[in-house]
Amino acid sequence: MRRLFGRVSCASIRRRPRAGIASVLVGLTLAAEAHAFVPQVDWDPDEVPQLPAFDDGGRANALRAEAYRALRQNDWRRAMSIGREWVRLDPEDDFPWVLQAWAHAENNDYPNVVAAYNRAIDINPQQRYPVWRSLGVAYTVLHRYDYAVTAYARATEIDPSEPRAWNDLCEAQLRNDNPAAALGSAQQALLREADYAEAWSCRGQALMREKRLDEALSAFRRAIDGKTLDPRTDRANFWASLGWVYHQLNRADGVQEAVEGIHRWNADAAARFREQFMAGREDVRR
Repeated sequence: MRRLFGRVSCASIRRRPRAGIASVLVGLTLAAEAHAFVPQVDWDPDEVPQLPAFDDGGRANALRAEAYRALRQNDWRRAMSIGREWVRLDPEDDFPWVLQAWAHAENNDYPNVVAAYNRAIDINPQQRYPVWRSLGVAYTVLHRYDYAVTAYARATEIDPSEPRAWNDLCEAQLRNDNPAAALGSAQQALLREADYAEAWSCRGQALMREKRLDEALSAFRRAIDGKTLDPRTDRANFWASLGWVYHQLNRADGVQEAVEGIHRWNADAAARFREQFMAGREDVRR
């Protein structure tokens, strides 16, 4: 049976931030994110490039077209079924394993997401950027931040011009308790997109960890004024992070400014921030 390489389709990552604002401890917006995978099919099923036929008369071509139809219809159960049949047909083809990873992610089955992506990588190490980025997200959901760093680092090697790849790496390095490395990754992201709000925020979080609070203030202000590359980013989080820096600096005027900034984006989040801030002050008094 012939083994085929380089047949991995594009996938994108959708991040759905939780409603909650950052925690009292450090205001990390990073830890408050939930992640989900959303494959995006770029071809009409009838226009999918045909694969060299197997001995069964081209069943793989039919499965490929059926897979894309199922993805376009968000029929993940059907996509999973196709992936399993395809694997039985040719266990040394990488694409059905990627397909199964997508379907597992839709069901929030992240251990099997990791297993499927790693099987695809074992078969064909020359995977495209979206596979490595998706693998990094899965490891993040499973709190395997060391492995997430490795996956995101590979994504930056494959597409070093992509600022989001460097920001993903920055966030993973922060979660893996390596703020010095995170600063370097944030800088790489900002070299590629100077007004990248999420990267400025990641830089600010790393500076907070390093106790460089004045620099962190500047970074969060750049995040507030910057442009987001993910339309789902909650800008209230930038203001919350700014507020916690001012809190550490004992700047009540800055905290009030942050509350007003949060309120412009999310009134409920502003109320929660006030409650958390007052709780933090009571803890200090005790």
